Amino acid sequence: MLVETLVAARRAGLLNETWDEIRSILSTGNVEDTFETWIRSHARSAQRRYCEMQEVSQFLEDISISPVLPRASAQVFARSCELGVADAFPQEPESFRDVIEFLERWYC
Repeated sequence: MLVETLVAARRAGLLNETWDEIRSILSTGNVEDTFETWIRSHARSAQRRYCEMQEVSQFLEDISISPVLPRASAQVFARSCELGVADAFPQEPESFRDVIEFLERWYC
């Protein structure tokens, strides 16, 4: 995903800004904490993230880049929504493992 993001950023003339944003997100603390937060918030954010990936896909198509990873990511978020992850976790769980355990039960 990182490579595709940076290629698109370069094509859009935003490489430096995008790289700085990525660095700031990942350098604000423990990367493990960041990843855990993203997974814990997956339940309440899957629908929004699905929509964002659709927008990213359209943007990449507009600048003539095939949006392989955003499309795949959108499918993951859509599947989580279909499985009812938001209903299963009306409040953000304490552990990312709760979300993964819920999703794993439904994955084929």
